Amino acid sequence: MTTEFVWEIDTLQYEVHNEGPCITAMRTRRPCVSGSIGDDTRWPRFGPAVARLGVNSALSLPLMLGEQVVGAINAYAYGLDAFAAHAVAVGLQFALPAAVSVYNARFLLEARHHAEQLQRALSSRSVFDQAIGIVRSQSGASAQEALDRLVNLSQSEHVELRVVVERLVDESVRRARARHERE
Repeated sequence: MTTEFVWEIDTLQYEVHNEGPCITAMRTRRPCVSGSIGDDTRWPRFGPAVARLGVNSALSLPLMLGEQVVGAINAYAYGLDAFAAHAVAVGLQFALPAAVSVYNARFLLEARHHAEQLQRALSSRSVFDQAIGIVRSQSGASAQEALDRLVNLSQSEHVELRVVVERLVDESVRRARARHERE
């Protein structure tokens, strides 16, 4: 089976019918086997749809970390009764390491996402602080007064505050470079 074919099966299961062996395995937290998926009464819509594609057997194993389901492993076959008890036993040997890998991958993605958010926030904060400093140096205003001026400018121009402060800092840098080039 190709990746596209399995993607088609998954689309039928998750998006079209919201039923099938993977969903059952994840809900029950138990392995789910079907040797004649088109006749399986557990999935009255998904089973016949997949059987029309030529798939007759399915094996789905929940990926468990303690009591938490973090995903599932799915195998499909064209033949009838393709997955015996031995296939379930072998699959279960891989389920725990796979669960750990899925969990770690999600944890890493979340950590990376949080780090990127923090970096953007710090970078944005730095630009805000620079803009407040520029307004203060030009006007002698307090930090709060400078921020209020930037907020008022943002509102009067109907532009996000972030855009206003970035524009102010960029313009100040451009002017400073121009002065240094003339000297």
